[in-house]
Amino acid sequence: MKTAVVTGAGSGIGQAIAIKLAADGNHIAILDFNTEAGESTAEIIRTAGGTAEVIQCDVSSTESVESAFAQLERVDILVNNAGIAAVGNVEVCTPEELDRIYNVNVNGLYHCTHFGVPKMLANGGGAILNLASIASKIGIASGFVGSLIG
Repeated sequence: MKTAVVTGAGSGIGQAIAIKLAADGNHIAILDFNTEAGESTAEIIRTAGGTAEVIQCDVSSTESVESAFAQLERVDILVNNAGIAAVGNVEVCTPEELDRIYNVNVNGLYHCTHFGVPKMLANGGGAILNLASIASKIGIASGFVGSLIG
């Protein structure tokens, strides 16, 4: 059985991806800042006959991601889904908000890939899927600052 790690799988697109990967026969490692939300996704997967574990993880923190990946025996699939945005334009987005967005959307992807790839290589390889907002490709009048860097 392959292990698929899905960041931000407690809700939304990450949850849908985790459920689909579980339905395809993969064990799911849910890495989410919100463990309650992660457990909700895991329960959906378990109820459908799949297997899932939840690991509390703040992808913006090197230490948190390192600790999360240390708990995993293997990684075959990595879905870098966790991401945030600030609704509004650059005039209302504070420097602190932008730093947080960058830390989650860019550094988070790097941290997970950095600690996930060695686990993949130890098992002969794997696959990485990086997600980003459509706002990274098209302009949105109301802003969505941060989606542009995610």
